[in-house]
Amino acid sequence: MPCFLHSHPSTLSRSPQPTRQVVRGFAKAFALAVMVVAFALPSVANVCTVTSTDDSSTVAGTLRYAIGQANTGECDTITFSLAYPATITLQQGSLEISNTAKPITITGPGATNLAIGGGGVGFVIDAGVTASISGLTIENCNAGEHPGGGILNN
Repeated sequence: MPCFLHSHPSTLSRSPQPTRQVVRGFAKAFALAVMVVAFALPSVANVCTVTSTDDSSTVAGTLRYAIGQANTGECDTITFSLAYPATITLQQGSLEISNTAKPITITGPGATNLAIGGGGVGFVIDAGVTASISGLTIENCNAGEHPGGGILNN
């Protein structure tokens, strides 16, 4: 048998509903969470990709050109897309990393896949510059009084 609740309208109450204050509080908490996540994420890198084994400072796609771009702030990460194994022979002297506003990262495809060398010191890193070089072999270089030196870190 069905059961009916009989009540006087004045004794009925509405169920609680979220107030605007609760909604605003949630919106503020959500916005704060989004900001925390955004600041916790690393900044997006500007990438230069080396696609040529030539040694030119004026041809896009070469390592020397990419380092020039990094020195002017156009990129902060250098990667490689070459036919492997590959060798970049430095015919114009050392590769100088200087005047970078933020750290520069050079990431090769692996030491057995990419060799860079010849032409004096392989890399010259100026004072005050932070550079990370990995995933490549530096060979056949000469660092003045240190034959075989591939990186001169000032």
